[in-house]
Amino acid sequence: MNALRYPGLTSLVAVAMLAWPALAQQAASSTNVKTNFTAVESAQNAANAEPGPRTVPGRSIPVPDTVSPQLQSAIAAPYRVPAWNANPRSASEWKELVNKLANAGAPGRAALREKLGVSIQPAVLGGVKAFILQPKELPAENSNRLLVQALSRQPVWA
Repeated sequence: MNALRYPGLTSLVAVAMLAWPALAQQAASSTNVKTNFTAVESAQNAANAEPGPRTVPGRSIPVPDTVSPQLQSAIAAPYRVPAWNANPRSASEWKELVNKLANAGAPGRAALREKLGVSIQPAVLGGVKAFILQPKELPAENSNRLLVQALSRQPVWA
């Protein structure tokens, strides 16, 4: 009989009883998220550590045969472990990661500059840090031209 005197209390109890299983499930799943992510991360590292198709949870993505053999080998290459999923927590950790990756790629970039016959010099253009790549042999008719690569990745002729 008391339930009839307090209809709001009855509704509140009913809602709490219906919501309780969902809240318990959500709490349990949030504790498992970190464990599940660690398992998925480990499985993906193992699956993509060798050349070949890229594997994502639930499917395998083949290397396309519509691109050049060079691009096929780049697509099929293993992930850059441990940097592919880096999660630096501070600016100093980001700088350390960027420097590590830049230093690792420096020999390849130097060889590429030599192969392409270009030189590179750091510069400041309009207050923005930039690099000027210049062919070692520059035709006289092009000596007054400059190609600027803007942040939008659209070339701007100046």
